[in-house]
Amino acid sequence: MDNSSSCSILYVKEGESKLTRLKLDTSLLKGAVYDETTYYLATNGNGILTTTDPSSSTLQDGSKYKIVGIIKVGDKIVGVSRDGYILYGNASNGFTAHPSGVTYTGALATWKNPNDTTQNLLLLGIQGGGVSTVHGYREILLKDDGTLNPDNMSLSRPGENEPSSVRDYEQYVVDIGKQPLSSIIQAPGGILFAATAKDGLWSYRERNGKFVWNAED
Repeated sequence: MDNSSSCSILYVKEGESKLTRLKLDTSLLKGAVYDETTYYLATNGNGILTTTDPSSSTLQDGSKYKIVGIIKVGDKIVGVSRDGYILYGNASNGFTAHPSGVTYTGALATWKNPNDTTQNLLLLGIQGGGVSTVHGYREILLKDDGTLNPDNMSLSRPGENEPSSVRDYEQYVVDIGKQPLSSIIQAPGGILFAATAKDGLWSYRERNGKFVWNAED
């Protein structure tokens, strides 16, 4: 199977062990989320597919966006495309595509300041083109309740503005900022972890009296 065609989406029904085919001739599945009523399937070529009941074999087709990551942010589903679009919305109201001008890896996470619960961010993994060493991630400021603000979708570099998931932009640049991320997550204790494409698992925590991103031993 490749990223654009000849792919099938399969699922397992509750109480069964066999795989059931949900959709034929689609593109590569890149992630899935559930919002208590609807399943959202991110595909690299058919956009975000939705269904309320996989067993009914019905699936609402998405767009032709090449979605590489998907996440639930408050009351909205957010997906990112390889060619720089952020899609947000839901099955009832549809999705809005916001161009942002960067290349996304698909790594997505929400971040909450452990010391101030009103400070919330959406973290989005990016990748520079060609031989660029500008990778890492960018931040979008969320509302105090952790929901997306469609009126403020600007991307910030970690450490340059408040709030931020890191304390020092220059330190960010020389460590995780050079790494393409395949995934990122904030653990229950507040520590950020990221899986990098080349150098394994990294974490952002205090080391020798300073908070830095560094590879886990």
